[in-house]
Amino acid sequence: MIAPWARFTEVNGWPPVSTDPFLVQGHTETPPYAVVRVSPASTDTYVSLVSDTVVAAGTVVVMRHQSRDGKVLGRSFVMTKAEDGWSYLALSPEGVPVTIDQQLCAGCHATAVGDSLFGPPRAKAAARE
Repeated sequence: MIAPWARFTEVNGWPPVSTDPFLVQGHTETPPYAVVRVSPASTDTYVSLVSDTVVAAGTVVVMRHQSRDGKVLGRSFVMTKAEDGWSYLALSPEGVPVTIDQQLCAGCHATAVGDSLFGPPRAKAAARE
């Protein structure tokens, strides 16, 4: 049996950046909801993400897919920031690394809000009358 990613237990102990799971817009995973956890030293930066935000090297961002009620877990997607950019990792529900297309990840995240990150879900603005 393949061992889980070495930091799997640690990152799942970090608090989610939003209070409720949100419907994911980019990944076409099942289950379609997710929670995001960010390394504690970078959580405030992530939560206030804007277009010119740059997070520190060493930052880890994990999106874990799950059902809305959290009873069914899906894959996790991990981004780790190094001095020269981001690396991408996908994990099975048990935390075991699975193969992904790093170029596909990098290409999508190149269109993100700031520093290759899309940031936390934001409330939609009320329609103007």
